[in-house]
Amino acid sequence: MDAPVIRVALLGSDSTHVEAFARRIVPAEAPFHGVAEICALYGEDRREAELKAATLGIPFVANSAEEAVAGANLAMVVGRFADSHVGHAMTALARGIPTFVDKPFAASGEEARKLVEFAIRHRTPLCSCSPLRFAREVVGLRDLLNGDLDWRMLTVSAPAEASDLGFDPRLQRVLFYGIHGAEVLMELFPTPSRDFVLSKDARSVTATTRRSDGRMLRLELLFDIDEAYGINVTATDGPPPIAISLDGTYYTALLQEVLVRFPSGNGRLDIESAVQAIELLDRMDAVQMQL
Repeated sequence: MDAPVIRVALLGSDSTHVEAFARRIVPAEAPFHGVAEICALYGEDRREAELKAATLGIPFVANSAEEAVAGANLAMVVGRFADSHVGHAMTALARGIPTFVDKPFAASGEEARKLVEFAIRHRTPLCSCSPLRFAREVVGLRDLLNGDLDWRMLTVSAPAEASDLGFDPRLQRVLFYGIHGAEVLMELFPTPSRDFVLSKDARSVTATTRRSDGRMLRLELLFDIDEAYGINVTATDGPPPIAISLDGTYYTALLQEVLVRFPSGNGRLDIESAVQAIELLDRMDAVQMQL
């Protein structure tokens, strides 16, 4: 017997990830057409949500998050900014609906911990991640690092600010783009955020930790750069600097996780890793704001 089609409610309409996910689910030729369907879209800006729904072929624009999840069996919280995520996620989790939260998971480590506790109390699955965890360059490097590569230091680089999306104070926080770098580092090496030593100069804010084997891990958030993400491995016969391609192919791999493995209970995303990424960025944000 074929598995039932997953009915997805999208909560939040102001991110381009709405298009990225819908275009991989709704059209007849899309990779997840027949696996899932988007049953509802909710956004605080009704006009925006209606325009996106009409363009993307989403059949129903809800008046509230509660109305959107009423007929769903999976919620995807996809608002652009973290301050909308916790409330929308709690709406779905309280109804026992498995929930994926897009990046950034929450606006603070405290919020992230509270949301995880809420999911546990309601015995409802919760996951979150940056799509760059699924970038082919990250996956390839993870496999290489799990092999015999003799490396001494690994540095992940990301922007400290989003300067290409207009003016909004939330775009100036390291959380907005920095989450991609933090989660790439956590994908390669899950590391408790409290073990990092932080520093700042005119070029960047940096978090560094030394593993028990003496190898170093660094997250470097750079000021005054366009959106770009890279990884540098100091190693004997190691790879050259790696630029993560922002070609969107990682969205398909992310949806394979969220739509197929996560609902079946076989997901690999560790919610603790997502929380620790936010906690690390909390600390880096505080350093960034120092004069």
